[in-house]
Amino acid sequence: MAQYLLGRQPDDPRKPRVRLRALPGVTLTPPASRDWLSAVPGPWGFLANDRLGDCVAAAAGHHAQAINWYGQALNQGVSDADTITMYSAISGYNPTTGANDNGAMLSDGLAYWQKSGIGGNKIAAYAQISATDLDLIRNCIAVFGGVYTGFNCPQSALDQFDKGQPWSVVNRARIAGGHCVPIGGYGADYFECVTWGARQRMSVAFLQRYFDEFWVPIDLDWMRAAGTSPDGLDTATLNADYMALTGKPGPFVQVTPPVTPPVVDPPVTPPATDAVVLLTSLESQISVFLAAQQTPPHHGH
Repeated sequence: MAQYLLGRQPDDPRKPRVRLRALPGVTLTPPASRDWLSAVPGPWGFLANDRLGDCVAAAAGHHAQAINWYGQALNQGVSDADTITMYSAISGYNPTTGANDNGAMLSDGLAYWQKSGIGGNKIAAYAQISATDLDLIRNCIAVFGGVYTGFNCPQSALDQFDKGQPWSVVNRARIAGGHCVPIGGYGADYFECVTWGARQRMSVAFLQRYFDEFWVPIDLDWMRAAGTSPDGLDTATLNADYMALTGKPGPFVQVTPPVTPPVVDPPVTPPATDAVVLLTSLESQISVFLAAQQTPPHHGH
């Protein structure tokens, strides 16, 4: 049996954060399903999570790999060395001696991901989402490409993964430890994440039972050269959705697509109202958060 290690440390609620929520009185209806994982050519790789408790860094690397593919058509992941560099910085792990392999908090991972990046991949902003608002979670996956999550992993999930089975609730299963995964897909009765080098589905009941920490990372590589997201949302709409969820200005930069006559890009169908509402509530809270961090968002590859 392969070794599947964990490594999420519990969240510290005293740390500052932007909270993402829908505007009061607004009901969001997410698309029925979205999949921002299955087309990634891969391989995903363990990113050292088979020998270290570095899941917080490995999850960031897997999320970046999916964003690079769907946003930029680049099959570009991160290396084990990139992952260990991030893990060492956020946990105190010493790769020379092996000391302090004790895992890390998602909030520390996100702060490092924004400031320093992992394997050249940075996020521009991030915000926390309620673990009980499934419609908001689905909307964030659909609009921004995925969510970054933490959960209390039962031993049954390790056994199910080893057998190639989806995660489902097994009564009286003991908790093996905390784990971090990026979720990049969902349907009516499931969510899908990446962990230990593979895509992994789970039932909605499993997510509701064990997951207690959700964040949405905002990666500027989600915008294609044509000036739209993979779902066809333009910069103004993405920033409006972000403002709608956070009350802060959106981080997406206006892209002017190159025009090569005589080819003319077809007009983009106006986005659904929910997408606009989503990115307008997300924009207001992030500007305060970025100002508090005093770190101007930027992105580099």
